[in-house]
This record gives sequence, C-alpha cells and structure tokens, in this order.
Amino acid sequence: MIDSSQFLKDHAPKFPKEPSKSQTPPSSQAYKFALRSLGAAGASEKRLKERMKRRGFSQEDVCKAVQILKAMGFLNDGVLAKEIVEKSAKAMEGEPLIRLRLQKAGIGEDDCVLAIKEGEEEIEEGRGRFLLFLKEESGSDLQKALKLCKKKGQPLGLAMKIGASCTPGSVTP
Repeated sequence: MIDSSQFLKDHAPKFPKEPSKSQTPPSSQAYKFALRSLGAAGASEKRLKERMKRRGFSQEDVCKAVQILKAMGFLNDGVLAKEIVEKSAKAMEGEPLIRLRLQKAGIGEDDCVLAIKEGEEEIEEGRGRFLLFLKEESGSDLQKALKLCKKKGQPLGLAMKIGASCTPGSVTP
C-alpha cells in the first residue's frame, strides 16, 4: 500500500515545507483520513472539515489534523482556487460559472476574488477561444449562440459579436 504522505511529498512540488519537530504528523485516524482524502482529490479546508465531521471525528481531532496539514502546505485554499480558475478558463468558462465552481468547492469569498483577479488573463484568453468556438458551432443561429453562452457562463453579448441573427423558425413568438 502506498503511503499517502510520501506520495504527496513526491508528487506535489508546490508543497516544499517539511513539518517541524513540534508539528510531527500525529498517527491519529483523523489525520490519516484527512491525508487520504486530500490524496484522492484536493479539497478546501471547509469541505475537508465537513467530510471529517460526517465521518464522525471529534472537533478537536479535525482542527488538529487541519492545522498540521495547513502548516505542511498540503491544505491551501488559495492554491486550490487558482487551480480551479485555470481549469475553468481552459474549458472556456466565464467568470460567473468560475465563481460558482469556487463557491461549490468551499473556497472563501476573499480567495475567490483574489483567484479570479489573478486569473483574469487566462479567463480572457478562454473567452477569446470561446468566441471562435461560438462562431464555428452556432454559425448565424442566435438561439444556439445564446444557449452556448449560457451553458459556459459567458456574456450573452458574445452571441451578438459573432453576427448571429434570428433564423426563420429559431425564435418562437
């Protein structure tokens, strides 16, 4: 069986911190569960705490495990928020949809705002790629263009930028 702590250290170069002697990871079940949870799928501090509480761990054990993981650099909402923004921007998603994804992940408002501000350039590049995709996919069908904009959380005004117009039968009276 793979040791989760060692796996994260080997495969997560963005977490260079080593625990100090006073922060030696406990051998508690709560800490091991938290480490496995983060190893399987990244989580925000809020979501990890919720998961651990549902699992029946005491408030004290949850707080201790989270504190150690944060000190070691394994649990960082700011980094998770940036990763979500990058992934969403690559998927050509707009800012409202990105904000929704951040909130669903349990990222705090301050980290949301900061991550979106830092990712503005990537979001704008995604919008440019989406505009090209929109031109190709919808042609001149305004209804199709509007649906695609709504689905990706992009501004509805982009449908007008591609010169879409109402095609006969596309708008119901």
